[in-house]
Amino acid sequence: MTRSAGPETQTSNQTAAMDNNTLVSVLVVLRNDEAILQDLLRECRAACEAHYGHFEILLVDNGSTDRTVEIARAAMESGGNVRLLVLAREYDEEIAWFAALENCIGDYAVLLEARQDPPDLIPRLVEACREGADAVVAEQPKPLREALLYRLLAWLFYRIFSRLSGRRVPMEWSNCACFSRKAVNAVLQVKDRVRYLKYLTASLGCRMVTLPYERRPRGGGRRSGRRLFQGLRRALDVTASSSDTLIRSASLLSFGFSLLSLGYLLYTLAVFLFKADVAEGWSSLSAVLATLFFALFFILGILCEYVALISKETKSGPLYVILDEISCSRIFQDMGGRNVRPD
Repeated sequence: MTRSAGPETQTSNQTAAMDNNTLVSVLVVLRNDEAILQDLLRECRAACEAHYGHFEILLVDNGSTDRTVEIARAAMESGGNVRLLVLAREYDEEIAWFAALENCIGDYAVLLEARQDPPDLIPRLVEACREGADAVVAEQPKPLREALLYRLLAWLFYRIFSRLSGRRVPMEWSNCACFSRKAVNAVLQVKDRVRYLKYLTASLGCRMVTLPYERRPRGGGRRSGRRLFQGLRRALDVTASSSDTLIRSASLLSFGFSLLSLGYLLYTLAVFLFKADVAEGWSSLSAVLATLFFALFFILGILCEYVALISKETKSGPLYVILDEISCSRIFQDMGGRNVRPD
């Protein structure tokens, strides 16, 4: 059952002492974020150093074409606790998040959107997770700052998706979240190629709470590459992959129209046998043909979506390819306080 973290959770980090028994992983997916990366790393370090003796900042570059990787390398040389994964090309953002979760080593994994989420939210998320939740999802009560058409379609998608999938996924949920190690392991067991982290969080049955927060956009907010067409295609993919309601509806519709066709055939035979004067019915024939062709193409469109999904699922290639991995020589601030020691 989802509940909101109380006010005491939001302020507990202010009085908490330095935690030397927990390793926190901060996960950030980057895509052409050279303008904001240095400030983002500085804020993440400050938030973690004030509360945790052991932490890592795991950056996943998702096919950047600017100087994001070079700036990340330079930042790693000037300070510790940073790791960088460079994906071979641009993948779906959900795949990039999966790569980050699969390669993090922390007891708690905090997901931050580079251009939206404030790093000072990290202690609040971790503290809420440590109080007994397996997952803490940050939600934005205010509406997204998007075009009216995009917000309308997003509202419609979340309503339809929640009904078809059988899991409530509110529009206010963001990708900013904190997962315990148990929840991370549960998410990693799902190997679907079409992934939707919000749905996985709601469907895995883990103990989850929500934490209200306010986004603080930086560097222009959302990436300019986010297009309406890509959002629509993504909505079709995740809806088809998360529920079989559409294909079952198509099957029921097919049987329904077949029964109607059979009934019309019986009616035609009855008219032919028992009525002497029968006029040629061009209008009725045209209406029947139009109705049948409508049903045919509607069903064909749904089947095409599932054929495309099956094609993705049957590919044998990996979900993602790591082109390069650069690890900092120092993850722990206090080398004498590590949980694992060499023999």
